[in-house]
Amino acid sequence: MPSFPNSEYNAPGTIVPKEIYISQASELLDMINDTTILVGDFHNKDTNLNDELNLDKRNLYNYIKEGTFTKDDAYLTSIDKIITTKNSDIKISNVTVIKYERERLTGHWPISFNVNWN
Repeated sequence: MPSFPNSEYNAPGTIVPKEIYISQASELLDMINDTTILVGDFHNKDTNLNDELNLDKRNLYNYIKEGTFTKDDAYLTSIDKIITTKNSDIKISNVTVIKYERERLTGHWPISFNVNWN
């Protein structure tokens, strides 16, 4: 997945400039075709993806609609993606974010889904 744009957050490690994040994410999205499923952490909600990464403009669809990541302040957000082209024959169904009791609330929640390819 693209490098974490930690210049926007208080994340440890080397600061990754937003331009590098956009370049890496754009390169990944450019590779998607009608026979591709891209699954991963894009570090942003769909509505926060800039123009170059906008899924609708790229004819792409994200199947995850509920929160997949809990932040330090307990805010639940959706930054993970299951992406195909809108006209793909790949059918994604039964997308479930699995939440459970855990010691540390912050982090990603597991996701399960079914894939059917005609």
